[in-house]
Amino acid sequence: MDGVRQHWLIPRLPSFRAQHPEIEIRVQTADRDTDLGPDPHLIGVRRGLGDWPNYRAFRFGGENLIPVCIPSYLTQSGVPRDLPDLAGRTLIHLDEPHRPRPAWKDWFAHFGVDFSDVGEGLRLNDYSLVVQAAIGGQGRRVRVDAPRQPSAERGVARSRPRRELGNGYAFFIVSNRSVDLAPEAKLVKDWILEGAPDDQG
Repeated sequence: MDGVRQHWLIPRLPSFRAQHPEIEIRVQTADRDTDLGPDPHLIGVRRGLGDWPNYRAFRFGGENLIPVCIPSYLTQSGVPRDLPDLAGRTLIHLDEPHRPRPAWKDWFAHFGVDFSDVGEGLRLNDYSLVVQAAIGGQGRRVRVDAPRQPSAERGVARSRPRRELGNGYAFFIVSNRSVDLAPEAKLVKDWILEGAPDDQG
């Protein structure tokens, strides 16, 4: 389960269920994008450019990459003087095998800093583990704001000065084009869209 689903969507489900106890929601996750068949009750969450031929896609959050760590990490290691200094610190890497993600080298390249990934730092293949490692003070990571997640990662501080990379990718609710959504599924889709004002990132 990627960050937007686990850290943004799941904490909000109790509110929806309290408003609509008659609607049963089943959340299934996968380590790669799965096909949604012609079932009017199925909706999905995908990261991409919104150009899936067989799906309707409803954008609900841009992807912005921001380096973050917990305050105690800065207390112990000091605030990086500049970006080259940051590049030499302990970094946490998200290495997803089936969903290519921006890497630290992409983030540093955006700001004109040479960064060679030689396999150092902590490397994890699950977003949730990356979040836990950052909260545990094991290094810096690039947080994905998609959409903004102010309460999802308590104790994790943004970088200073703020350095943000919008990479053009976004998160979408998708449904199969061959069927119209059932009223219950449309209600869930609309609830997600209304609760996630797009930051245009």
